[in-house]
Amino acid sequence: MRAHGIPDVWPAGKPAATAAAVASGSRSRSTWQSRGGHFGHCHVPGNSHWDPGAIDTDIVPGKATSTPTPSTGGGTSSSGTYVVKKGDTLSSIASAHKTTVAALVKLNSLKDANKLSVGQKLKLSSAAAPKPSAQPLEPFPGAGFFHGGRHSPIVTAMGRRLVAEGCGRYATGPGPNWTNSDKSSYAAWQRKLGYTGAAADGIPGAKSWAALKVPKS
Repeated sequence: MRAHGIPDVWPAGKPAATAAAVASGSRSRSTWQSRGGHFGHCHVPGNSHWDPGAIDTDIVPGKATSTPTPSTGGGTSSSGTYVVKKGDTLSSIASAHKTTVAALVKLNSLKDANKLSVGQKLKLSSAAAPKPSAQPLEPFPGAGFFHGGRHSPIVTAMGRRLVAEGCGRYATGPGPNWTNSDKSSYAAWQRKLGYTGAAADGIPGAKSWAALKVPKS
């Protein structure tokens, strides 16, 4: 861009030299032109000079830059608590803070993992139990594994995970024997994952089992 016949060239030498020229009070066109400098908006003689408007100051030499400070998200406070927001579930909170539903239930003495109130404060512990995914997981034993008469610690581990996810439908237990309570609890888990109809029949499938993350017995 050329204004009033002055070449649009970057100031010769370091920015400090140009700044010194400004400080000296010399505003004549010949002086600035001889030094190869820019006119500032206030240094152009006359009243009809062009106002450049927005200038990309990021390209100005010597411009100080700053790094934005990351903000803390969610309802977590520095005191190690979480304030429940609308739409929160204990499972989503546990996942976001790398803990488990069972750990939050125990830490906060919750009677019902499915009942949270907006504004409720939950304690978060840095020493909370690790997520199930950090532990060795039980591989899917196959749908045929789950039938009446089955007695296995895998059934107990599965039941405990279902309770931790808020899907327990047990009057007692869970225990090692496959029962209708296990089936009802697993059906609740399938529905929580979005399965409906025959896909939520309470018999574990490979995908829902992987999502449950049952720790190895």
